[in-house]
Amino acid sequence: MKNSLQGSVVLDHTGKTWERTVEHMLATCKHIVALRGAGSFNGISTADANLILEKDLIPRLETYIEDGPTSVIFDGDNDDPEYPDIGHIMGRLCDHFGDRADFYAVQMLGWYKYRNELPAMRPLHSANGNEYQTVLFPDKTFVGDHDHFSQDTCLAKSCGYEQWYVGACGQIASKQLADYSDKAWTEGPHRALIFRAPVSVEQERKIRRKLAEETDPERRTRLCNSLAQREQNPFGLLCTPDGTFISKPEYKSLLIEVI
Repeated sequence: MKNSLQGSVVLDHTGKTWERTVEHMLATCKHIVALRGAGSFNGISTADANLILEKDLIPRLETYIEDGPTSVIFDGDNDDPEYPDIGHIMGRLCDHFGDRADFYAVQMLGWYKYRNELPAMRPLHSANGNEYQTVLFPDKTFVGDHDHFSQDTCLAKSCGYEQWYVGACGQIASKQLADYSDKAWTEGPHRALIFRAPVSVEQERKIRRKLAEETDPERRTRLCNSLAQREQNPFGLLCTPDGTFISKPEYKSLLIEVI
């Protein structure tokens, strides 16, 4: 394990702190990447996560960093190596590149990992303890919640900003792609990269174990519905069941690359 990077944490009641951060990124960064993709429900299998990181994400980000100052933003998902999702992708990138890039977590208080410790706060971090620069914001205060921050309109309009969708996207990430396109209506290019992968094998095994142990009828129904949704959308909501990306008019402002 490498020495932990030291992050910062601030509770942004007004959004002004993040506005200043965005202004700084736009003024100084050649590349700004917002990570999107599979959350804890769909997950990404360990093997797929490792392959995408080593084959695509790490080499691409290396190229960006060599080209100029680079920032990476995400919505603060937890880094769980046993059940990877987009939070694990962020954690691995932070662990690999360290202080060669700036890593930001922009998290709603209701989802904040350490909300039970409030008013004390600490930065979000990778599984290895490398900390992100963390901005927290109150629930139900800003239109779009995370979309107001990690795909701020000024970011979306910038040609240096792009989004990477990794794994089987659920409802939140799928809606963010259309929102990004809507905000990025100015002359581009405005890039979105789709790194396809099926839902997590490990996560499905976990759901099936819970179903085998569960006796409450309502909880069993929810677990069965979860399995059915995964079967109906094995590559998430951005793709057909065979993994083909579904192009829509709502994405018309974006230059989309499917990998």
